[in-house]
Amino acid sequence: STQRGRFAIVILTIYILLLSLLILLFFWRCVISVDNVSVTLNSESTSITQVRLTTTELQLLDSDSHLHFTIPLISVTAIEVHQPIFGTNYIDVDYTNSGGQQTKAVLTFNGGRATEFAQTFFRITEGSLETGNEPLQHTAPQIHKTISSEPTNDKKNQ
Repeated sequence: STQRGRFAIVILTIYILLLSLLILLFFWRCVISVDNVSVTLNSESTSITQVRLTTTELQLLDSDSHLHFTIPLISVTAIEVHQPIFGTNYIDVDYTNSGGQQTKAVLTFNGGRATEFAQTFFRITEGSLETGNEPLQHTAPQIHKTISSEPTNDKKNQ
């Protein structure tokens, strides 16, 4: 009877340690997460409201925090940050989809943090974001980066 109790405690302790390790590994990969983001994929609006950048991919989540879509960072070919004077900051992400076609995702940061997100995105895709003293174990793609702060031609925002 006491041996069963001790065995149950040992099993429970091991289970808690393994669960803690899995949670730690998941959150270690997540570098930045931003809420209140509108995402357009191939000129089509989506139900995505959160973007999460990990060391290997861009994760797009819906309003219930369910994973909707991922973009592997190795497939990113260009990142362009737009900072219009009369409008919300947004980022164009060009990437190659699994079918080999060039695709675009537009991330509109309705709640701010676009600049912080873009700087982190640039560092990760360049492979220069460090964990401790060692660079990430991710092969960075060669990408074209652009930051623009030109006035927008959108008459709705004027």
